[in-house]
Amino acid sequence: MPFIEVKNLSFSYGDDLILDSINENFEKGLCHIVTSRAGEGKTTLLKLIAGLKLPTSGQILVDGKSISLFSKKQMLDFHRKTGFLFQDAALINNMNILDNLALYYRYNTNLKEVQILETILNYLDYFDLRYALYLRPEQLSHGLQMIISFIRAILDEPELIILDEPVETLDQVLVQKMIEEIKKLKNKGCTTIISTHRVHLFEKICDKVMIIKEKKVIFSGTIRNLKLEKNEE
Repeated sequence: MPFIEVKNLSFSYGDDLILDSINENFEKGLCHIVTSRAGEGKTTLLKLIAGLKLPTSGQILVDGKSISLFSKKQMLDFHRKTGFLFQDAALINNMNILDNLALYYRYNTNLKEVQILETILNYLDYFDLRYALYLRPEQLSHGLQMIISFIRAILDEPELIILDEPVETLDQVLVQKMIEEIKKLKNKGCTTIISTHRVHLFEKICDKVMIIKEKKVIFSGTIRNLKLEKNEE
């Protein structure tokens, strides 16, 4: 059984159809890429998979259970096991970076403050961002806010990470560091779903690519098969 099944999924904003009859399986422990042109539903699909939106029709199954039928407790449990990063970074502007990152640990674990700080500093040092510890999000560029949001998404080593265009505003050094962290999580069995225009950057860790065009899935398979199809055109 696939970890996540998208079955005959359609989604509309009012009369505007965004996704039409989408079918796709997301396997546990694999890295999945979702790509399309801008405005063709990548972000919407990821928010549907995350349970942040409900489909107009069709369903999304997580371990065989419809996410639309999750109780509040089931949805909370699902979200606790999932790391999210969306394009707006969703950091809390009136908190500094330390408090943004420590918030989950303070409310959901018994870790002491010194342990929380050590974990956070390890990640900030890796991305050369220790200087940002007491800055507020608005004092950082959008790209660096995305890195902070990425750190927050992976701090607790989730079972699933959902990353919406995580590298579009990053330089090559930060991109490679992010990919290395994703690779480490993947090696521990984490499932990754990433939307991006820059598919080639994830070629070494990606197991499956899904292409959306004109509201529908036009390709689903490996990067190797995608290249073969393009060569045959």
